[in-house]
Amino acid sequence: MKNSKNLKNSPFPPPPHLFSGVKWLISLYQNGLNGILADQMGLGKTVQTIGFLSHLRSKGVHGPFMIVGPLSTLPNWVAEVERWAPSIPVVLYHGSKDERSALRSSRLGSGAVKAGPTFPIVVTSYEIVLADAKFLASYKWKYIVVDEGHRLKNANCRLLRELRTIPTANKLLLTGTPLQNNLSELWSLLNFLLPDIFGSLADFESWFDFSAVGQEGGDKEILAQEQRSKVVSKLHSILK
Repeated sequence: MKNSKNLKNSPFPPPPHLFSGVKWLISLYQNGLNGILADQMGLGKTVQTIGFLSHLRSKGVHGPFMIVGPLSTLPNWVAEVERWAPSIPVVLYHGSKDERSALRSSRLGSGAVKAGPTFPIVVTSYEIVLADAKFLASYKWKYIVVDEGHRLKNANCRLLRELRTIPTANKLLLTGTPLQNNLSELWSLLNFLLPDIFGSLADFESWFDFSAVGQEGGDKEILAQEQRSKVVSKLHSILK
């Protein structure tokens, strides 16, 4: 399939709401923004991502694209690309050290190779990113998609550090879990996506310092609820 519109003509047409997600991803790309596609499990983040990458290829943007996820999800990613966009080549970048070296030589070429129509979408695991970061960093990726992106909530985790060494023009995180439990975890994700805007955890936390609300008097629970409401409103404003 050459673009996301072709998904409508697929033998397995997806629900209409999926196209809204694809359009949103396209708008992010057009505005030079990275993003988080957060939705409940099973509601089509994989298909939306494939539709979006298919759209880019229809516009002459052939990548390279890399999808990073848990090992258990990799076969499904490959199968879904083959199902929804059979004209797009895809490779499962996994196996032993020698097998991965052979894949780089036979399917990916050198990092200096400009991605063309035959350059595949690369599907790989967190563990392989950790093992082969220096090789993967030799490619100038157009998009890196991180499935189950909440794995990056710890700003000091090794996976996050290695991903930062891999050059990419755009990043997309997919998550099926509620956005993080505290501000530092949310900041870690936003810092990975937009480091120029979310460069300092201390500054980020200061945006949510509503300790002065209701200085004295008043019910403590009411004041706490007011502070929580202000945090939620501020988050909505920032994320929008």
